[in-house]
Amino acid sequence: MVIFLFQFLLLLTAKAAGFGPAIPSYQERCKPAGCRNGQPLVRYPFRLKGRQPDDCGAKGFDLSCDNKNQTVLELPTSVKLMVKRIDYVNQKIQVSDEHNCVQNQVQNLSLSASPFLFMSNFDFDSRPRNFTLFNCSADNGLDDYNSNDDIPCLGGQGFYIQYVGYDYSYADLLYCRKTIDILNVPEGILSVKDNNFYFNWSEPACGLMCEAHGQGCRPKSNSSGIECFHVDRDDKGIFGL
Repeated sequence: MVIFLFQFLLLLTAKAAGFGPAIPSYQERCKPAGCRNGQPLVRYPFRLKGRQPDDCGAKGFDLSCDNKNQTVLELPTSVKLMVKRIDYVNQKIQVSDEHNCVQNQVQNLSLSASPFLFMSNFDFDSRPRNFTLFNCSADNGLDDYNSNDDIPCLGGQGFYIQYVGYDYSYADLLYCRKTIDILNVPEGILSVKDNNFYFNWSEPACGLMCEAHGQGCRPKSNSSGIECFHVDRDDKGIFGL
């Protein structure tokens, strides 16, 4: 009993003097992680759910692993996209749809509640707009088919799906019927044919400040904002693979 009390008092004294268990540093707790070999390496501002603590990433940058250990980005509206590459320097992420048809999820897509923007070389492709989808007969014998505005992966035998902006007339679509309205979606999402596209983000601005100089990036512990820190790693290139 005396020995037990002595050990207990010794433990209390050690804690009071600051000799208790050391709190892991940010670098120790938030080591880069991946779903498997060949998948993107995940680090701040992203966080891999289930493999890194909550505070390892910025809000809206959560990634996860699916049952095939592929990296998944889930947007606030339950749109799930496969992550192919992450460019930490230029702050862009390459994504695709698992079933090769991102337009199948477009009715639920909204980037307004996420930190991401659709990337395009053309401003009109990036700006959110309102569209209507039409189901059109492919056997009408007329030349009103516009391959630039169709969505091949949603079409089928004898019909095709065409999108038209709210600010355009669709009076000449004689053999088409309206299906659904799509609101606040970049035209580039509707027009993409190869199922590969990019989102970018502006904040946190780690790319040029830290990543471009081969440094890590993390949130400041005692204030808002970010800070750079030295890292020893081989993944300082453009893509986090």
